Amino acid sequence: MSQQLTTLRALFVHNDWARDKLLDTARPLADAALDDPVQMGPGSLRATLEHLYRTERWWLDRWQGSADPLEAPEPGISVSELHSRFRATATERNAFLDDRDEAEQIACTTDTGGSLRLALSDMMLHVCNHGFHHRAQAVNMLRQVDVKAPDIDYLYITLDPSVKFDPSYELDLIRAYYQYNDWARERVLKVVAPLDDDELDRPFKIGMGTLRKTLLHIRDAEQWWLLNWSGESADLFAELPETTPIGGLRKETAEIARHRRELFDTLGDGDLTRTVTASPRPGVEMSFKLGDAMVQLGGHGTHHRAQALNMLRRLDVEGPGIDLADWAKESAQG
Repeated sequence: MSQQLTTLRALFVHNDWARDKLLDTARPLADAALDDPVQMGPGSLRATLEHLYRTERWWLDRWQGSADPLEAPEPGISVSELHSRFRATATERNAFLDDRDEAEQIACTTDTGGSLRLALSDMMLHVCNHGFHHRAQAVNMLRQVDVKAPDIDYLYITLDPSVKFDPSYELDLIRAYYQYNDWARERVLKVVAPLDDDELDRPFKIGMGTLRKTLLHIRDAEQWWLLNWSGESADLFAELPETTPIGGLRKETAEIARHRRELFDTLGDGDLTRTVTASPRPGVEMSFKLGDAMVQLGGHGTHHRAQALNMLRRLDVEGPGIDLADWAKESAQG
């Protein structure tokens, strides 16, 4: 098994762990809560969980050579049945991972109907990132029906004593994940830039409460983690002012991304196992592998951009396409 696919296996372990926590929380809910219409994602909690399953199934079929279209939605499917299908697909996927090579490629169709070949590892990373995106929506849907959502950030699996989780990491894959994150961030900020203060600061019961605060939170987390990775002292989220204009935010985040790339250039795979100690709040210190923290922050950005896209939808603004698969296709086409 390649080191790169070993890294992806860790991402899939988290994917399945987080999925199970959401399904366990959703299983006792009545149909009214599962199907409560929500102006985000696929439109309801059940539809979002079902969409996650269909997408995982479709991509695994594609990796194994199938060209069948995405299955039609199944309204009313039970959470227990979804759980059974998810687990069967995960078992099949894990067996598939055992004899794959990081250089393997699969055929994809471009937006204009052409064809190109993409790295299998990129498409697997897309599926994991797609999970981060839609689980963010599911968490908000649970909150809107007054259900406590489980803590499913990547770092939480490292703290779960019931899970045997001791992954190794590969720098090239993590570097690629941040190339995607930087691309997605810029696409969102470009769409947000023309909005006025009333739109940026309109209150929502998702994310950090407003579009501007949500985008600022992504930046603040990136700055805080970068300082921790670099061995510098980092107070909890040295936040930019809540009135920061989007132009200023774009400059700040571009500078953070530049420093992060410079840090990556000094690292090797072995560095990703070293311990990073961070203080999330006064008097509390927590230690993680550098690789754990880097994957956490990548998923954190995807999680909050999902919320930002839903805020744009409610502002009647068309959000940009930011699927990792779109980034991979654009990168492959130069």
